[in-house]
Amino acid sequence: MKIVTSWKPILGLLAAHLVLGLTLYQFQIISDGHEYVQMATNLRATGVFSFDGIHPVVGKPPGLPALLAAYESIVGSFSGFQIVQLLFLFGAYLFVAETIAGAWNPRAGIVAVAVLVAVDPLRQLAANALTEPVFLFLTALGMWSVLQMDRGGRLRYGMIAGIAFSCSTYVRPLNLFWPAALLAVAIVFRSLSIKSLVAVLIIHILLIAPWAVRNSQILGSPVPFVANWGPLYVMSDAALWETFSRKGWAAVFTERNYPETLGHQYAFNPAPAETLRVHALANIKTDPLGFLKRCAGQAIFVWTYVPGTKEWQSRAPTAFWFGRAVMVLFYGLCLLGSIRLWRTERWLIVVGAAYATYTGAIHFFVTTESRYLLGAYLWLLPLAALGVMFMVSRYRRIATPN
Repeated sequence: MKIVTSWKPILGLLAAHLVLGLTLYQFQIISDGHEYVQMATNLRATGVFSFDGIHPVVGKPPGLPALLAAYESIVGSFSGFQIVQLLFLFGAYLFVAETIAGAWNPRAGIVAVAVLVAVDPLRQLAANALTEPVFLFLTALGMWSVLQMDRGGRLRYGMIAGIAFSCSTYVRPLNLFWPAALLAVAIVFRSLSIKSLVAVLIIHILLIAPWAVRNSQILGSPVPFVANWGPLYVMSDAALWETFSRKGWAAVFTERNYPETLGHQYAFNPAPAETLRVHALANIKTDPLGFLKRCAGQAIFVWTYVPGTKEWQSRAPTAFWFGRAVMVLFYGLCLLGSIRLWRTERWLIVVGAAYATYTGAIHFFVTTESRYLLGAYLWLLPLAALGVMFMVSRYRRIATPN
């Protein structure tokens, strides 16, 4: 990897990343983290993936609970898990930075790592038992491997990509259809080796199939991977969506009709999952235009503010709108970078833009938090970096006398 040709700056940035993460944020197992820890505890105790110790969970993948269970078995507690999360995040940074270094130069890659280390909303994710750090790392490994396939070693990198994408799906289901979408994009743009991407897709399918079969057997009907209908149900209900958009998921759980709809069970158990599916589809059928309007409004909103600043909208509106202007600038730089290197780095541009489009399409119909989009932002970052390069080169050309 070109980015690690000089270890000193990388090790220095890693040290800064760890120190800042451990001093600025205290590790707390709360909210979603509590759910994952509870499932990990039951997994260790009974060998069954369950939240309440009785019903099997079908609405969440087992990747993070399995990792937590393994970690607790080795360490004896969750002490130090924040460091593991921080290392996963830094690993993701390195793969993104190596991509930038390959398209520009090693120094640019190091600068990219420095910028990512300085971004607190990302590092804050490591202060809880959340899926994002390991998901971002595995996705970055898969994306980097796919990009390396364009430079040789297709079989080796194809196998790594297939394994990485399937493992990331076991952490968060977002990447479930990504290898298939990537193959379709490659066919359309006639880029990379179709055979290699077919291999990626086959490996991906083979590795995720056992969990899809497990959940299909439990539910008595086929499911692609997991049965998580809560986000679609909330989006289909105007009142619940309004509560979610203003106060978040914690407020939704306290809404009277939501727990009653679940039968006061865990939302990701088989019976509530089926109930949510039926209610969501019924709501959409009743008011399809209202549902689509909410989807479109949410998509525009969530993609146009800086991740982690949603609460600024009411608390610090000026800062919030400044952040939205920054996001517009970010997308503009991505466009400039794409124009600049369309001929020489087309596959990098296509993969980054395709993953952002894919992420937006997957999240369009369900309730979405800005942290769900971080993987897409990481792979738009190389395009933005190349946009900066384009502007710098233009400035030098204008400023330097003939």
